[in-house]
Amino acid sequence: MKKLDYLALALILLVGIGSILVFTLGREPGSRALIVTREGEWEVSLSQNLTIRMETGEGYNLVEIMDGGIRVLEADCRDQLCVHQGEARDAGQTIVCLPHELVIRVQGTAGDVDTIAE
Repeated sequence: MKKLDYLALALILLVGIGSILVFTLGREPGSRALIVTREGEWEVSLSQNLTIRMETGEGYNLVEIMDGGIRVLEADCRDQLCVHQGEARDAGQTIVCLPHELVIRVQGTAGDVDTIAE
């Protein structure tokens, strides 16, 4: 490889790393989450730290909001898929518990880029 090849490779790497940093560090996390059950709909801020117990006719989900993210800590459904989905913090991310008819969707702020097609 010649000197210009190394320079071109370094330039490509710098542009790639710079793009990643701009899109991850420069973006604010979603500011609110929409929690929907068969019993109703609630909008909660992700800037607070709290735990909510969601009771439905089919069972319960323990939802935690911590450090700008939301997740299901505990549920009494058989499959536990909602617990294993982990934390949602970016606009458009969703956590679903079908047995309890619970849907949690992160809503973005005006400056957020939603890369998920809706």
